[in-house]
Amino acid sequence: MKMNLLKTMLLIGGVLFGAGAWAEESTYKSTDSETKINVAMTSVQVGIDTPTGIIQSGVTKSISENNGDLTNFYIGGGQSATDATVIYLSIDASAIEGSIVSATFSADMLSNNSRNAIFGCGYTTTIIDAANLTWNNAPLTGLTVIKDCEAGANGTRYDNGYIVVNKGTTATNTYDLTNLIRSNKNITLAVFGLRYRNTNDYGTNGVDGGTISNPVVTIVTSTEQYVNYTVKFEDTTGQQLKADYTGTTVVGNTFTTKEDQLKNIDVDGKTYYYKSGNTEKIADANPDNNIITLVFSEKYSYKVVNNINGEEIGSGLSWPNENVTVPFPEYILSGSSLYWKGAISNVFKYSFNVNENNKVESLNYSHSKDNVVFYVEGENINGASILSTGGHNSRCSSAATGAVTKGLLTTLQPGCYEITVSFFHSNKSNQTATISDGTNTLLTYSFPSQRQTITHNLDVTSETTLYITGGGANQGRGIDNVYIQKVTKPINITAAGVATFSSNEALDFTGVEGLTAYVASAVNTGSVTMTEVTTVPANTGLYLVGNAGDYTVPVVASAVAPATNYLVATDGTEVAASTEGSYNYVLANQNGLGFYNLANPLTIAAGKAYLHTTTDIKPATGAAKVAIVFGDETTGINNVATENVKNGAMFNLAGQKVSNNYKGIVIMNGKKVVRK
Repeated sequence: MKMNLLKTMLLIGGVLFGAGAWAEESTYKSTDSETKINVAMTSVQVGIDTPTGIIQSGVTKSISENNGDLTNFYIGGGQSATDATVIYLSIDASAIEGSIVSATFSADMLSNNSRNAIFGCGYTTTIIDAANLTWNNAPLTGLTVIKDCEAGANGTRYDNGYIVVNKGTTATNTYDLTNLIRSNKNITLAVFGLRYRNTNDYGTNGVDGGTISNPVVTIVTSTEQYVNYTVKFEDTTGQQLKADYTGTTVVGNTFTTKEDQLKNIDVDGKTYYYKSGNTEKIADANPDNNIITLVFSEKYSYKVVNNINGEEIGSGLSWPNENVTVPFPEYILSGSSLYWKGAISNVFKYSFNVNENNKVESLNYSHSKDNVVFYVEGENINGASILSTGGHNSRCSSAATGAVTKGLLTTLQPGCYEITVSFFHSNKSNQTATISDGTNTLLTYSFPSQRQTITHNLDVTSETTLYITGGGANQGRGIDNVYIQKVTKPINITAAGVATFSSNEALDFTGVEGLTAYVASAVNTGSVTMTEVTTVPANTGLYLVGNAGDYTVPVVASAVAPATNYLVATDGTEVAASTEGSYNYVLANQNGLGFYNLANPLTIAAGKAYLHTTTDIKPATGAAKVAIVFGDETTGINNVATENVKNGAMFNLAGQKVSNNYKGIVIMNGKKVVRK
């Protein structure tokens, strides 16, 4: 109706669209002293059953009680929660000539002070004489609610055409009759007041009554030829999805669909989406030629997941059997492991056909790195400006990058890390990105190539929060992705369960399950005492005990050296034979596990360790090996020679009973023993 009213105002001002000529208009009101519109009240239905589509209502005075005058017609409290009251008006506009531009019915509708009131208007083909009505004996038939209406101030319009008027106020509500009057200048209008007892979608409970007054029918005519047009809503098989829409336009004008006519349509639990059909047409004098058919179709849902943890990469809706493309990230972080998938034909996009509803596609990622503590796509960095055009869209992870000024990454605990940044820029000149602690620049990355990945090391000595800066939206440059990997040292323990070890980096054995590190804290004749350590500086000789397998030990920036350690790290050069005042011993299992005197020079591989003393600690018994003793302040077990234990109960360091086949450190008779 807003469109019709707007056209009326434009035409009154002398502007005619389409025909390029001036149109002569006339306006008629039912309240004019010499009116061509006759409005008469024909009957009233009081207290009838609520029909389908009309909710609870009240009652009114009869025609005789109100002397047939609608100017102050009351609705009141009803007898039943299913009562309705309808006032029938006959409208005769047959005396009006010319093309109908617009036709409206309006009235002042007042709600009593106690509660809100509901009003509505419709048209009907069935009239029942009020004289024959009693309570609940006359079903309301043939009533079509006019939904093309406007609520006045103090009123709220709902999609079903009902208008709720706030209690104690009046709303001048207006209903569009244009298509009705254009089709038939003699119509019957039904104005109804609805009982409002129960709480529902319209707000709080109940109406006790109100009034309808000052009814006015207004018709505007023009010498210009007006014509109806129709918008149909169908599915792809031609089935109607909802009622046709009928509008009005001038012959020769272009009429178009309304925005809300292209919205989704829900039918029987299914959602249909606008797919095709012209949305505009030039109006012909024959209404049968003024039909727009909009075609709607269901859509299939789809989802792309990764094969690592099943998390969603992308999802959406598509037309059946449509090819869709979903950008995907270069990496997936699951736990502390990073998984990689390369570009497909140089782009990080996956295309497939959605040939069924709820389609699920899985992208295969392969293992790339472990000990990864952080990963982020550039466009997801806090505060990033997203760049997703040109090369950013076609060559970058997830088809986008991010331009960032001091974007928060993560907080790192002390340790050594490798920080990898991928960057893209379109101008092929050198670009930079920096990582800082918020105040000081810690790392600087230079990217001469368009898309490049660079890794830098960072030693963190105390808890540090990292930020990144790089890229510029106006220069086509952005961060593609960032990941941070904790630097670790790989260690292998063979079936022997023990080994000497050294590293050119400081290590932290804290939390490394199944592996224990020791230093040689004391030596005595025939034995060497081992003391457990957790963090050690670079180039510290160690004695390791653990279950057979591979371990990764975190690298740290630095560590405090043990007070005493008789184990010496090897660098791959020759170790001299023992001489007076300088005795060297190597770990072996010649006659039981222990350290054996080095009688001849020996080249030991780098990353191992040997025992060095300034005094001869060979056993007094003349045995060849120096036994390994474990110092344990918590148990008071010291100076326990390593020996083969064949009998008696044995327990591992967790206190669990073990069999004679167990290898490694065991506790027997209150003593720690290394079993080979």
